[in-house]
Amino acid sequence: MYDFNPDSGRLFAKRADGLTFDLDLRKPLTIIQGDSATGKTLLCNLIEEDNVSQDEPAVQVLNYKDRGRRNRLDIIYDTTVKLFIIDNADVLLIDNTELLDYINRIDHLNQFLVFSRCIKFRRTPNYFGTLEMDGSNVIRIKYVTNVAGWF
Repeated sequence: MYDFNPDSGRLFAKRADGLTFDLDLRKPLTIIQGDSATGKTLLCNLIEEDNVSQDEPAVQVLNYKDRGRRNRLDIIYDTTVKLFIIDNADVLLIDNTELLDYINRIDHLNQFLVFSRCIKFRRTPNYFGTLEMDGSNVIRIKYVTNVAGWF
């Protein structure tokens, strides 16, 4: 189960065993980097499983399986007020500069949570973070920095 509030940018997801994601996203783009097995793809799988039962899901997941499927990626251009999670962005966006440029824009209504190891985004370090689990089985974003006015 998950819940996304587009006004606050908060994404909450919970797995049956109690593992919880409580993420405060920065608008319009949050870039998560980090090692394997930190929960990035796990979050995507949780949301994809929940989306099966929803007519109009608030969150769309794109990943390496969508590489080369232009019609699947076009959903980003044709949709507003949604959160797009892009898993393995270094694979999905490496040869799609048009989409990468679109995501880097500030003036669109969509929000993006991007999991990437090496894609270059034109953003200050305020937009970059890692996923970290606290002692209570909750995964949160630890941002690289939080400099006021540096957005």
